[in-house]
Amino acid sequence: MKICVTGANGFIGSKVIEQLKEKYDIVALNRKHSEIMGNVTYIKTDYSYEELIHTLKGCNAILHLAAQKVVPYEPEGLNHYLRNIEILQNVIHAAKHLNIKNITTISSRCVYGYYTDTMFSEQDNLNPINFYGVEKIMEEQLCSYCNSKYNLNIKVIRLSQVISDDISDTNLFTAFIKKALSGSDIGIVGDGSLVRDYIYIKDVVRILERVVLSNHIGIFNLGSSNTMSVFDIATKVINYTKSNSKISFIKSSTNVSDRIVLDIDKLKKDFDIEPNYNVDLIIKDLCDQNIDWFD
Repeated sequence: MKICVTGANGFIGSKVIEQLKEKYDIVALNRKHSEIMGNVTYIKTDYSYEELIHTLKGCNAILHLAAQKVVPYEPEGLNHYLRNIEILQNVIHAAKHLNIKNITTISSRCVYGYYTDTMFSEQDNLNPINFYGVEKIMEEQLCSYCNSKYNLNIKVIRLSQVISDDISDTNLFTAFIKKALSGSDIGIVGDGSLVRDYIYIKDVVRILERVVLSNHIGIFNLGSSNTMSVFDIATKVINYTKSNSKISFIKSSTNVSDRIVLDIDKLKKDFDIEPNYNVDLIIKDLCDQNIDWFD
């Protein structure tokens, strides 16, 4: 089987390729370089329709990960992300031309809003939290339209917040772990009640492989459905590392009591798979596999 991965040099793309390269032939599209490394053929591209017609030839499935990242405060508004729609449309049209029906693309938790008493499901009304979320809704509608019009099998994965397994990465977990192991206080903005749905990159990669191999279509949430506050995560980090760190609270001028949790029942049912890592296991794995980093 030959799988095309766009955004091959990105965070998720590079991890996916590492996982899949021993099992499948991979066409790895990126904006930087072209070379062949084992089963992986890296191809530099501008993601134009004309180039994609050639680079996608012979592929059985596409995992579309290329996208502009969220930028703080979004000074350009929606304009910063419009290239994402253009590239997705090029990918879909090139795939249609080559009779590649199996396409998986990524959306975001940002389409839902800041707060739910329960969990956000795929059927909920959308209330995007930023221009990135607005643009992702536009991508989802494009996919739905093309599934219907061209009889494609496009799967849209609404991702929760992904946690890297690289301790040098900057995220809530790695920041807390570094503070705890150095004995420094862990500062939390607000009262620590903010709840987010975190999913570990190792689960993302494993589940995306299952999704790519499936013929299901539609929109699917991908998170862990674990509900835990920032305060509780900090407490767990301190307990696991046996640290003497204290938790301090930093006043904020904005509301930081968000609660964003994704219902993943549809994904579990249709793809017969679910995450392996809860918050405790993410903390353990980050500490255990990166122990040399702290020496």
